[in-house]
Amino acid sequence: DLALPFFEQLVTLRRASLDWSLLGYCQQQQGNPQAAWDAFRQAASIAPAESDLLETLIGLSRERQDAAAEATYTQRLRMLPSSTLPGSSARKSK
Repeated sequence: DLALPFFEQLVTLRRASLDWSLLGYCQQQQGNPQAAWDAFRQAASIAPAESDLLETLIGLSRERQDAAAEATYTQRLRMLPSSTLPGSSARKSK
């Protein structure tokens, strides 16, 4: 309950995908699916190559029964180099 107003203010102060993602999770916990969707989409517009975020949006698209959005985010995820995907050994090698 206390985190939501903090993140709502934080996203007005700086442009960071993590802030928008955390706001999305807070909105989900508060039972605000549309606000969560909007926050995650904003996060994806800031960091379009963030695979974990795309996976979250794919899951939310399924929950919303939005096949077009699911297809869009699935395609974006597939277009990412394998080194940016979660669990990739190339990403862990440095």
